[in-house]
Amino acid sequence: MLPLVWILIVAAVVGANTETTEDDGDVDITQHPYVVSIRRNGRHMCSGAIIDESHIVTSDRCVPPFKHIWNVMNDIVVVSGTNTLKPGGVRTFVKELFSQNHHANPLENNVTSGLGVLKLVRPLQFDKKTQPIPLSQTEVPQDADIKMVSWMVADHEGKKTAHLKQVTLTKVNSKECQTFHEKELSTSEFCTEAKPESNYCKVRKLKLY
Repeated sequence: MLPLVWILIVAAVVGANTETTEDDGDVDITQHPYVVSIRRNGRHMCSGAIIDESHIVTSDRCVPPFKHIWNVMNDIVVVSGTNTLKPGGVRTFVKELFSQNHHANPLENNVTSGLGVLKLVRPLQFDKKTQPIPLSQTEVPQDADIKMVSWMVADHEGKKTAHLKQVTLTKVNSKECQTFHEKELSTSEFCTEAKPESNYCKVRKLKLY
């Protein structure tokens, strides 16, 4: 387990604009070498985390629910070893896509994890900028600090950045969280809110993970 904090990868963020602003909050990829950018047709689609040299975990929303997906494989790549959505990093094409949560009506779906997995055409080469994520064996305790890592995080002025960002969140009470969600939360789901001093996610908004 990572010391002191838990890591949360924000997966479902789309529509990156590489002309967006930069600031002093940019995160060095060596601090979070397991974070990758999932891109389709050259555009950032989602963030993901390296499980091992051949697999990436992301949100199921980032796995297209197509009956025949072979025609899109050449359009989807994983870019590792970089903290920017601008040119750089190592591009690896995706071989297969998996999701356990494609359902016509999400409220009726008994699958709660919402995970998607991408299998790569060739193994990643690990170095200081590319590493698998260390997984915790313990539950996230109440009021724990969690580091949210992602691209395209908007600040309080609504500006987005093409560089990797880190935001400190706090896990909130499940009963409070439940009042914001129609579907009953499972034991594997929880909500967070941003720290008051954060430049990002200034508005108090409960997020479900």
